[in-house]
Amino acid sequence: MEIIGPRLIVPANSSRLFESYSEALNQEPGIIQLGYQDSDPLIFNCEHKPNLIKYDSQYCTAISTYKSKYEFETLKYFGALMKYLPTNPSIIEIGCGKGEFILELEKIGINAKGFDPVAPPSTCNLFNRYWHPTDLPGDLYVMRCVLPHIQDPWEFLSKISQSSPSALVLIEFQQIEWVIDNCVWYQINHDHVNLFSIHDFERRYNVVESGTHSNGEWGWALIQPSTFTPPPQIILSEFIRERLGVLFQKRQKAISLVRSINRPLAIFGGAAKGSILAHAFSLETENIFVVDADSNRWDRYLELTKCKVVSPEKAIKFMPPETLVLVANPNHLNEIKNFIGTHYNIVTANTFNDTNML
Repeated sequence: MEIIGPRLIVPANSSRLFESYSEALNQEPGIIQLGYQDSDPLIFNCEHKPNLIKYDSQYCTAISTYKSKYEFETLKYFGALMKYLPTNPSIIEIGCGKGEFILELEKIGINAKGFDPVAPPSTCNLFNRYWHPTDLPGDLYVMRCVLPHIQDPWEFLSKISQSSPSALVLIEFQQIEWVIDNCVWYQINHDHVNLFSIHDFERRYNVVESGTHSNGEWGWALIQPSTFTPPPQIILSEFIRERLGVLFQKRQKAISLVRSINRPLAIFGGAAKGSILAHAFSLETENIFVVDADSNRWDRYLELTKCKVVSPEKAIKFMPPETLVLVANPNHLNEIKNFIGTHYNIVTANTFNDTNML
């Protein structure tokens, strides 16, 4: 196995929040050490610890009180995939969160069931537990940002194939190419043990259709898990190795810059990207807070930090004029600029150390 980049200490869970910073700080950290195996070509975290991942009352899943325009991008292409399914198909979403996507499918006349330990209990189409191969078979299984969390993704897909041999699986994942091309170093987290490219699926399965959305951040692949074949041995390309090296260099430069500047920082985005970003920067400054539109996150602290999450309205009311606003997701820059106005320096977190605005 080839080791890639430095060994990093990060929050084990990037979507858990706490009522006090003392509780937030008193959590066991996770480790990131990327690795790659030629025999089963895939970039993954070889120090991932599944026992540290907790889906409990502190876990904050999909936005329930606010919907960004990116939340249901899946629906824009989903209808075109129905031609591959029988009439009135059985659709199962694994890792459905609070069931938002299931509800959207119901609105357009599609019956679906969802499984997730954080799903609301006592709901007819939502099951408050993990999916199991002995559950009812399906024609299509939907996994939206779920497979990156699973330590042995190919074995998991094999279980779906054994349960429903003719089923298709729709997989959504954040593309490693997008992370590398945009130097979003804080997208690499302990939660995501696997860093996928569409090529990872093309090497192993019959990919019926594939595509991207959200400016290439998200990739999707409709696969037949029953068609699995072992991939050929592939050496990690020098190009990818160098680009990942640049990614980690960018991380260190950003942290060094935070150490040197003397001004408050506001990170817009308190989900996975913002959590990793806040943790890295909070080691260098205490003059930092996090802003998020989801009211479920407000006045709570991100795991392993003293960073409190506040509402956008509260942030605008109390931010000093010298505050540097860092937008966690580059796709949301214009949205945040339109909301805040021109009174602050606003840059994407992946590029702020490359600008002349400081």
